[in-house]
Amino acid sequence: MRRELRTKLAQANIRIYFITWSKWDGSHSGFDENIPLGIGQIAISPRWGRTAGFFLDSIMGGRGATEFSLSVYHDEELVDITEWFFERYERMGRCIFWGHGTRTWLVGDKKRYTVINNTRRCDWCGTWQKREVVTKKTIERIETWT
Repeated sequence: MRRELRTKLAQANIRIYFITWSKWDGSHSGFDENIPLGIGQIAISPRWGRTAGFFLDSIMGGRGATEFSLSVYHDEELVDITEWFFERYERMGRCIFWGHGTRTWLVGDKKRYTVINNTRRCDWCGTWQKREVVTKKTIERIETWT
């Protein structure tokens, strides 16, 4: 991470947490830096430390930033990923949240690739992909009476 950005973050006391407890179904999952992050599990705490913060999905989804209490989570449920997040985001851009296999609802996703012949380059992270045509056959068994 660039030194000036690190200094600004340290002065602003911004912390980013991965919450291992799902707010959707109550399941628990550990933080795995090799899997694209689900933005519903990321909380940004801009100035209160672990007291309060905002879930990234409410910010990026256009619903407006709603402040939540982070003090309801146990220590083991809040994984501080601040350094990792900014280093990875600087390298990958929005691809930190989703891979390249599915279309997302993020703004600009429809124009995210530069296509050249049978290849495309992700404009967010620079990853190149090769187009492959796959034949998919479906066999359906139905009952008939004669």
